[in-house]
Amino acid sequence: MTIEDDLRTLGAVPGITGAVLRATEARAVSPVPLGDRIRLHPATVGATAAFVRARSIDIATEPHLAAAAAARLPGAQLHPTSPATTMVRVDSALIAAHPDEVHDQLLRALDWRAHGPRWTLHSQSGASASAALAVPACCPLGHQLSANGTCFCD
Repeated sequence: MTIEDDLRTLGAVPGITGAVLRATEARAVSPVPLGDRIRLHPATVGATAAFVRARSIDIATEPHLAAAAAARLPGAQLHPTSPATTMVRVDSALIAAHPDEVHDQLLRALDWRAHGPRWTLHSQSGASASAALAVPACCPLGHQLSANGTCFCD
């Protein structure tokens, strides 16, 4: 199935369909149908960047950036889902009123999540989601660690 088929099966309204298809033209995206929603994540690696519903989209955002993201979309709702993620929910009316901002936020979410666990757990903007998740960037020999914190020297 294609993303278009998934959106049609979901019953997504035209504004939702347009926003999602516009994002998939700009980034490689893997959709995962989940019944009442479609999970979008980067095609290569990464956590959920967005959940698409028939009449709304939840866009993954770093918690410390969520209020500013919502302020650019008056009427958006914030839904904290974990210490590392807050979802910004936008409905079809907001998407129609602010298509470029929604597009930009979708692309930011896909880019953020495409960097895998280290940027998902530790903000690309420098703020850590949780101090307990901190891992060193290099092993004792000075080599970069893998995304899960293991050393390639072993």
